Amino acid sequence: MEIHYPHLTSADRMSIQALLQAKLSGSAIALKLGMSRSTINRELNRKAKPIALARDYQAGLAQVRSQRRRRDAGSGRRKLVLLMLCCAISSPVLAGALRKGESFEQVRANLIERGWKPINVHAGESYVYIGTESVLIAAHVDEAESCAVDRPLCIFNYRRGTRCLRLMTQGETLPNMRVAGWSYRCPAP
Repeated sequence: MEIHYPHLTSADRMSIQALLQAKLSGSAIALKLGMSRSTINRELNRKAKPIALARDYQAGLAQVRSQRRRRDAGSGRRKLVLLMLCCAISSPVLAGALRKGESFEQVRANLIERGWKPINVHAGESYVYIGTESVLIAAHVDEAESCAVDRPLCIFNYRRGTRCLRLMTQGETLPNMRVAGWSYRCPAP
């Protein structure tokens, strides 16, 4: 039988933040809030690095990330299936440039060399990057549209003239990302 855990609310996260600022441990916070230690520890360890200081935990940002994880759950699988179906379409513009399993970094360099411009679909938005997305942005890979939070899948966008390319990759770190599929659909404006 599957175990179901309650989702933390915004008020729960505000309480966690306040108790962290009062220098309580994760165990003490769990006891005070009547939650399991694993629930509190999982919440505190959601960032790339475990929380070392109370000031690192931000309830508002944690709530936004939680809502995004819930919204995107399973979307990576759906996007992968859709993009894999699109891969059968051939394009003389990219003949020989794309191969499944090829290194994303190598494909990206080849595309840029061939005149494809990275598209930052989140430019001008107050988009919150999390997980792999934040690592990619820090590495100046600004064309990342989204990365699934429940599996290692990312989507990248490029444009050359009026043509568009959406590239799907698998892999959790930039050096390990491999091309999984692509389509020629332009991102929504």
